[in-house]
Amino acid sequence: MNPSLADLNHITFEFSGWAGISRFAMGEGFACAQTASGISCIGAAGTIMDLNRDTPTAVVGLDDPVVLDLVAGANHACALMADGSVRCWGDNVSG
Repeated sequence: MNPSLADLNHITFEFSGWAGISRFAMGEGFACAQTASGISCIGAAGTIMDLNRDTPTAVVGLDDPVVLDLVAGANHACALMADGSVRCWGDNVSG
C-alpha cells in the first residue's frame, strides 16, 4: 500500500539569514538557496561543505547571479549556469 500525501509527516524548518530566495534545494541534512548575493548552504552538512551551522555560508565560486537551476542529492548539490556549465559541490564520495 502506497502512502498518500496526507499520511506523510511534514516537518517545517525556519531559516534566518535568507531573504529573497529565488531557488532552493534540500539534501540530506542540508539546504542551499540562491539569493541576490549568490548561493549559500546551511545545516548539518558535514558531508557537503564541512558545515554544521545555523547560518547560511556562501558557496565559493558561485557568485554568478545567472544560475538557471539548483538541485541537491543526498550529499551534494549542483547549479546549472547560464553558459550551460554545471558546477557541483559535496562530499565527492563517488567521484
